[in-house]
Amino acid sequence: MKHLFDNPMIAGAIGIMLSGAAMYMLRNVPIAVLRWVWYRAVAEIAIYSDNAAFHWAEEWLASQPYSKKTKHLMVSHAADNEKSLTLVPGSGTHLFWDGWRPIWFQRMDLTKDNGLRAISSPTNKIVISTLDVGRKTVEKIYRQIRNAAESRQSLRVYTCSSWGHWSLLLKREHRLLSSVFVDAAVKERIITHIKWYLDSKSWYVGHGIPYRTGILLYGPPGTGKTSLIHAIAGAFDLSVYIMNPADLESENALRYAMATIQKRSILLIEDADTSISSRRIESKPAEGTAVSSPTNGPTLESRGPTLSGVLNALDGIAAADGRVLFLTTNHIEKLDPALIRDGRIDMKIELVELQDKDALEMASTFFPEKGDYNLADLVRRNGPKTGAAWQTFFANMSKPTLLKKVI
Repeated sequence: MKHLFDNPMIAGAIGIMLSGAAMYMLRNVPIAVLRWVWYRAVAEIAIYSDNAAFHWAEEWLASQPYSKKTKHLMVSHAADNEKSLTLVPGSGTHLFWDGWRPIWFQRMDLTKDNGLRAISSPTNKIVISTLDVGRKTVEKIYRQIRNAAESRQSLRVYTCSSWGHWSLLLKREHRLLSSVFVDAAVKERIITHIKWYLDSKSWYVGHGIPYRTGILLYGPPGTGKTSLIHAIAGAFDLSVYIMNPADLESENALRYAMATIQKRSILLIEDADTSISSRRIESKPAEGTAVSSPTNGPTLESRGPTLSGVLNALDGIAAADGRVLFLTTNHIEKLDPALIRDGRIDMKIELVELQDKDALEMASTFFPEKGDYNLADLVRRNGPKTGAAWQTFFANMSKPTLLKKVI
């Protein structure tokens, strides 16, 4: 063996083989080192598009000086609908500075990796990274994002996809309670209940009661059901999550949607008599096609969540706490009694046509320069009407040429 190493050609060949083996074994060391350094020196937050904080992060980024200079942009819901569209940095990685500290803002389209993710999972992800030995800096960034979102004082309306994921539908200014004309006693009763509910979590927990409440608003169209909910959301600074259970693909999607509603928010299900149903769809086979039924009759096929699935999702073990459920309907007699039983629905409020005093109050907002006598006579001669009908009537009458003919 000693003589082998005395031969320079053999020794050189062995040296090359050993060097190659060492290089092969160490080929991943630089990458591993970099990963270790990154893991130790960088802290990050991942936010998925089915989380309300996703839109907060978009808005926060839009307010940074970096966003005024970047050329890689996309349109976002970050601004109020009444204002011009807001441009925010688009997909990819963006680097900007907070003093001396670098911040990486990465927006990823998850559908590029697997098209199925667009159906079964969130479609986008935001990752915010920065140099941070601990986690204080990223927590500070998140507080800035949250505080910026809470300071905007606007109503956020979310809509639910067929697979149970929430996305921001629009933002609008809060509506004042004084601009909604329904019976004053009814309005006060609802406001008092919601205020007590939001301040009484410890009472619910102490009595072993799930921390949820439900309110049913029913009555003819145009009586102010949706307008009242809009104003209540503004009064308590609550987000509104709009859901039509009939549009969901499955009960799993429904349960997921219910479990991911933000705390201190309103879950709104409008026209509950049609959006919540235990129906099954009758499906007849095509002509000349055999069916598996022994009687060769029509087959019955499930479509969307059943009534039982909706009931379980509303107050089952996976249902979100801290939310206010609002159901609206024009036909309370069509609702299943199990849906509006005590425990699920704490208040059942009927909204009807405006009384003269409420209609007169609305008239005063349209015609502040007119005397009470003329307005009272106008209301008396043209009522009764729903709030929506009075609003249209007063809007038309507020045109000067028409008003002179009526008053």
